[in-house]
Amino acid sequence: MESFQLSLSLRCSGCQHPVPVQRIEAFVTCQACGERISMPLSRWQGLFEPGLWLEVLAMEPGTGRSMQVWGSVNASVSLCRVDVPEERGRAPDELVSGFVPGVVSVLGEEAAEPMPQAREPVFFACLSCGGGLKVDGSERMVGCQHCEASCYLPDGLWRELNPVPRVRDIALVCEIPEHQRVALILEHGDEEQKAQLASSCQDPVVLERLAEVDDEDVQLALVGRADERRLQLLLALSERWKVRRALAWRELDLDILEKLAEDGDGDVREAARQNNAWRAAHPVVALATPPAESPSMWREPLLALLLVLVCVGVFLGIGLALSR
Repeated sequence: MESFQLSLSLRCSGCQHPVPVQRIEAFVTCQACGERISMPLSRWQGLFEPGLWLEVLAMEPGTGRSMQVWGSVNASVSLCRVDVPEERGRAPDELVSGFVPGVVSVLGEEAAEPMPQAREPVFFACLSCGGGLKVDGSERMVGCQHCEASCYLPDGLWRELNPVPRVRDIALVCEIPEHQRVALILEHGDEEQKAQLASSCQDPVVLERLAEVDDEDVQLALVGRADERRLQLLLALSERWKVRRALAWRELDLDILEKLAEDGDGDVREAARQNNAWRAAHPVVALATPPAESPSMWREPLLALLLVLVCVGVFLGIGLALSR
């Protein structure tokens, strides 16, 4: 069981005032001007993307992520991982279930106050004639009975009559089964999360899907788990030479080793031909080729040394040319 704390504040497109969200629902009312802001499922999904849930799920309780979102709706978004509360809230509706993975309970919501809401009248001077007006906050535009001018109530008075609610922390209790967590990582996880999954997952189907991820760390993590022939074949077709070289050192079927022994990369070929299974199948060649611990351990150092020598030669050439 996991628990998250969600908070959201929107920016009203009409009056540009902040609109703290009190409840997960399809419409949010701006308390400053009364405008209704549409919040369909697609908008909630855009603000709280699956990758964000995965990121926060990997954090310790009490930590989370806050960010500003700009686009079709401007918002301040916060999502934290918290300890699971003992009490239970309302059951999730279709809207909540559509963007919160595995949600089973929603707590801490508060229904927004209806708009408009009349309060005890206060006196306000007409901006045109100075005559006294009684205003109760039910309307932002008030007509003067003295000069018939229309007066727009200033922000300070309007907020006093219609206090803006504070941002509400909404708790979401979730039960995310392992298969749903894996599906989230496969579809929306980053390379690091997929590499961690590759190191721990036991499902051959999931491992095969991870083999299709074009990332070296993910595929290298799979090499150590490549016990199934199908997975070995997928990794043997990898475009990453380090992945094919690491695979060549494993215990493989001979036909896969033969393919790697004819690889276009020399290090991969050498690794495959040092494999005991390949040497047993080619004893004559094996006698002429001594076994090696790591056939390509010198590749990077040699390339670096060659680059240094080239640079030294260039500088010496320039120095000789200048000395003449």
